Amino acid sequence: ENGKLCDDEIMTCAKMNYFEVPRFLLKMILQDSNETRLCSRAFRCLAFLGNVYLQLWVDFLCSSADCGFDSVLLAISSTTRLVDILEELVAVSTQLSAQQVKPVSYLGYDSRDIKDFNIEGYDLTIPISQRSVDTDLDIMTILLLLHQLYCHSSETLKNIIDNKGHYSVIIIMKLSNTVERLLLIAKSLSEDSYLQIIRIVAAINSHFNPSITDNQTEIANMFAKLESSTDYGLNISQGLLHVLNEYGYPNLSQYDAMTAIKLCTDLIYADQSDNNSHSSNSIVFHSSGHFYTNDIKVLVDIITRELRNIPFQDPNDTTNNCIPLMEYRYMYMVLAEAIISKSQWSTAGNKYMNNDLKSLFEDTVQYDCEKNNLYASALIFQYKNLLE
Repeated sequence: ENGKLCDDEIMTCAKMNYFEVPRFLLKMILQDSNETRLCSRAFRCLAFLGNVYLQLWVDFLCSSADCGFDSVLLAISSTTRLVDILEELVAVSTQLSAQQVKPVSYLGYDSRDIKDFNIEGYDLTIPISQRSVDTDLDIMTILLLLHQLYCHSSETLKNIIDNKGHYSVIIIMKLSNTVERLLLIAKSLSEDSYLQIIRIVAAINSHFNPSITDNQTEIANMFAKLESSTDYGLNISQGLLHVLNEYGYPNLSQYDAMTAIKLCTDLIYADQSDNNSHSSNSIVFHSSGHFYTNDIKVLVDIITRELRNIPFQDPNDTTNNCIPLMEYRYMYMVLAEAIISKSQWSTAGNKYMNNDLKSLFEDTVQYDCEKNNLYASALIFQYKNLLE
């Protein structure tokens, strides 16, 4: 809190004894006790560690001797507990808003986090005993921590999910339940918190590889099912498009951009079989892919903009802050493939910006051939007939 430790010292502290400090703090969160301030301090401390040590949770998840099972299960259980706390805080925040009661502003880290959390801070001269619990800050901190837990790709977590064994079934169920609860909370939150939940869902979905039979993921299916249901009145796809749009080149946030692209792609392939029974509006909404026709056009606008803006780069070149620009291009092309082949783009969408897409794809293929990289070439052969 006094800002006296440098980043290297903080990272060393987090790594000591197989990540004993983060492990201890997660177990504090899991404790079912009335020490709410202690729990709050634990998740604030973890969020602070994650701000400084960006790869904390990737390293943590593979830190246990049992191929990461113990660490992954601890992280998943902590995720469930954090969502429990989040639901309680949202209920309290809603009551405070109704009563127009504004709690005392309260932070508790150092100056770096005032910027990271996008909040005002608080008067440090107020004794701790006299400070009110800042519900909104706790909500934002939990959302930040949940995002940190999943925003960096963890091969350990991916491998456990793909294993399809006993542990993977438990983890898939818990993460699907987490996504459902977060999306239902989203409509009660501020815009910033709502968008943060979209980022969290996209980050969780990034650890699920699409099925080889239908290109579907459990998380995208859950997302699509909730949004298509008339029981909840959710319109979360607009938030996803907002997130995708804000990470355009050169304003890249590597992992958030990639996870948003992947979630858009997975949603187009998401299972719509149970959604046609809700209403005629649902049938229109999900007759071909997940998005409205206008949303499909927005996606195509983003894709063409990004394929124009992202410079060509040798796939082995990592000089641009280790951001694999060609991988971004390929991910946008995969998203375009899904739109072309699975959505209403060619029917109700009237093949929107067909010539632009074709030209941009051909430019990428030409560059690939010059670099002897056949990834994009293989992609375009899959759907070039659809562009003619």
